[in-house]
Amino acid sequence: MKTKQTGYFSIFFSVNRKKTVLSIFVVFFLFLFSECVFTGQVADPVINLKAENNTLVGSVKCKQCHEEIYNDYLSTAHKNTSAKANSKTVKGSFENGKNSFVFSYYDGVVMQDLDSGLYQVNFLNRKFDKAYRFDIVVGSATRGQSYLTWNDDRLFQLPISYFTNTDSWSNSPGYADDAASFGRAIGSQCVGCHASYAEVIPDNKSRIERYNKENIVYGVNCERCHGPGGNHVDLFSKNPNYKGANLIVNAKNLSQRQQLDACGVCHSSITKDLKNALSYLLLLFLLP
Repeated sequence: MKTKQTGYFSIFFSVNRKKTVLSIFVVFFLFLFSECVFTGQVADPVINLKAENNTLVGSVKCKQCHEEIYNDYLSTAHKNTSAKANSKTVKGSFENGKNSFVFSYYDGVVMQDLDSGLYQVNFLNRKFDKAYRFDIVVGSATRGQSYLTWNDDRLFQLPISYFTNTDSWSNSPGYADDAASFGRAIGSQCVGCHASYAEVIPDNKSRIERYNKENIVYGVNCERCHGPGGNHVDLFSKNPNYKGANLIVNAKNLSQRQQLDACGVCHSSITKDLKNALSYLLLLFLLP
């Protein structure tokens, strides 16, 4: 995979101030009439998912008693493996001269920071085609990041990713290097390893999975590995000095096989016999 020079796309947006403002306005205006969908930024939901008489309470609850561990967790790759896309979570540059990837003299993608959000703007034959919004960041930026965009309630991967080692934009892994494609649908197996929970909307008529946008827990949080914390939090909130069973999964109490299986759901090259990663959360509810 090779990173190409920004070429005329950078020049197009920086010839002079008037042309730059006009170009951004045209992109924004045309985008309103394209097939892309605007989505607002909302706070992460608290998922009241019940199983085996337990509930998910969110990692912030863990901070009350495990502040040092929680603070360390905030900087981990697990925590940052997915997030809502914004100027803080997207690591690539949107500065003119550093914000484009050119496939050829005629085609390329320009990253634009507009009032309504961040966008990958596609150009074909040196003309504006469509703009697709950065909605979800996938990857902690340890090595890089890829990005997802919403189309109604379906997710698609954007064609341009960010690579940390070169501090540059390039075509996303597995994508062609001669043209941008915006049609790669993202299934729950992918979401399941980069998020702690996502509500999949059943739809037997569609081969592309649908999601409830309001019921997604980004990143791999505490409960993804330790199981739901509802009973644990309730027990110690009422009995802070309790010394019995703590009603939470502790990895040191699992057998080696259980530990390997838990991590192997995502950190494994064997995928043929694995169930959907999101379904594994339910298995943790059954552990002692």
